[in-house]
Amino acid sequence: MKSKGLIITLIVILSILAISLVGGMILLMNKSYNFDLSFNIEKSNLKLIDSYETTPNSIQKVDFDLTNVDIEVKETTEETFKVEYYSNKKKDINMSEQGNSLIVEDKDKNSVCVGICIEHRKVVLYVPQSYTGIYNLTTKSGDIKFENDIVNNELTIDTTSGDVALENAGNVYIKTVSGDVKAAEIGKSKIKTTSGDVKVKTAIESTEISTVSGDIILGEGTKVSTSTTSGDVDITKISKSINSQTVSGDIIISNLTVVENSSIKTTSGDVRISNNNSTCYVDASSTSGDISIEKSDRKSDLTLTIKTLSGDIIVR
Repeated sequence: MKSKGLIITLIVILSILAISLVGGMILLMNKSYNFDLSFNIEKSNLKLIDSYETTPNSIQKVDFDLTNVDIEVKETTEETFKVEYYSNKKKDINMSEQGNSLIVEDKDKNSVCVGICIEHRKVVLYVPQSYTGIYNLTTKSGDIKFENDIVNNELTIDTTSGDVALENAGNVYIKTVSGDVKAAEIGKSKIKTTSGDVKVKTAIESTEISTVSGDIILGEGTKVSTSTTSGDVDITKISKSINSQTVSGDIIISNLTVVENSSIKTTSGDVRISNNNSTCYVDASSTSGDISIEKSDRKSDLTLTIKTLSGDIIVR
């Protein structure tokens, strides 16, 4: 029986290797692809490869489209935009000014990595303090980090695999397939991640946060909407409204004040509100679980609806 199981395992492994080899050969026959077999894992070996500088007068949009590149944005007291490109192996990118946009993109957008590809590349953007334009940053595999406040800017980030870190930001739209999102303070925002945690200290305007697999942790929020398939929602304070749902996970709110109708739903998980400071009617129901409500005003025109199929509901 052991030998039979070993044979089956070997067949499966050989099948996977064969499929991978065939796929690689098919792509190799397509000359538009550049295959890079890189084994360099030393991030400390980064060297300045190229740089670009331009005045901010005509720049209204910063547009990045990169692959396997980390992006760092920093503020400068200089009255110029400056882009620095670092790499531990030379791989060209384009840096140019097109119309009112500063463009940074890979020369070969069809580059495919086969095998162990651990090259490291980084682009550092220095932005004048006076810049109030748009950021549109796309990277298929790389982290994005802002070290400066961008409260007067609009920000769109799209990354396949990489973390996003912000300080204080204005209008924000972030989409990442696999990566965490962290922010100190955000304005009107929409954050979506398939696999990763979202941590925000303060959301000062309406905020939508959704994740398929990951936790949502929010310090203070006003009008907040959250959704997660598998993960917990942990909020310290809500001051206007909450619409939160999770399929599998707990929803915990430490301090709640709602002035608009709100809703909390979970399929499998508990709902716990520690300090309900709202004058509202709490309409709670659970198919399988205990319900404990200490404060609820049935005469109120304001309703907080809480539903769970399998879990407890506690409101204090």
